[in-house]
Amino acid sequence: MKFPDIARHNLAVYRGRLLSWRFQRRTELFAPEASILQRLGARFTYRNVLDIGVGGGRTTAHLLKISGNYTGIDYSPQMIARCRERYPELSFAVCDARDLSRFEDGSFDLVFFSFNGIDCVDHADRITVLREIFRVLGKGGVFVFSTHNRDCNAGRSPWNLTNLPLQINPFNQPLRFLVRIFDYFAGITNYLLSHRHEQQCADYAICTTEANHYRMLMYLISVPKQIEQLEKIGYLSIEVVGLDGYSLSACEYGRCRDPFLYYLGRR
Repeated sequence: MKFPDIARHNLAVYRGRLLSWRFQRRTELFAPEASILQRLGARFTYRNVLDIGVGGGRTTAHLLKISGNYTGIDYSPQMIARCRERYPELSFAVCDARDLSRFEDGSFDLVFFSFNGIDCVDHADRITVLREIFRVLGKGGVFVFSTHNRDCNAGRSPWNLTNLPLQINPFNQPLRFLVRIFDYFAGITNYLLSHRHEQQCADYAICTTEANHYRMLMYLISVPKQIEQLEKIGYLSIEVVGLDGYSLSACEYGRCRDPFLYYLGRR
């Protein structure tokens, strides 16, 4: 079977105006992000920060608290337009993480790639992204990113009845009820279209997730394989952080069932 260009497939979703508007409204950090930035903040105050996959600017205000020179990039023009509306005084650019040639070697002290953005490309492109980030990261710099955990229990099926708006009274909230019904059947349709392109490999998987009504094809990897991937490129002192904000010990790697995890790799 010929597999689709995963990056292009997912970009078509991220280019949606409604989705970019939803992303623009988000402002809160996840618990592991808050924990990581609290620990790194003093070390990277007034340093150069690159925020990849910036979306609607959810992480921008938080990274500005520690950054002396902030740059936000995303491969979706619609997302960058939202960021520029929100923070007109800051530097944002439409840029694909697979090609960071606009930035010189060692340009940044901290690179942040949150909300599983790195999972939107296929395996070969993922390795390219990790190498590009390693190149633009300065000596002693830190790369922070999140990625889907392959050892997590599978998400809900699109046919799961909990996806139906059974708790909504269609007479009191008819519009909300109809929207949820539409989303339910749209999710099933999207899943059927995307599911046939899933890949299961020894080191990773590409699967349809619940994100955006089952429209996304995302990369999943286990903790040991992700650490191995990073070490081959040259990242040092790799740390894994769970969704509770606490670092995982090596004996917890195979037992962790968090749907996604955060990693810190040092240059």
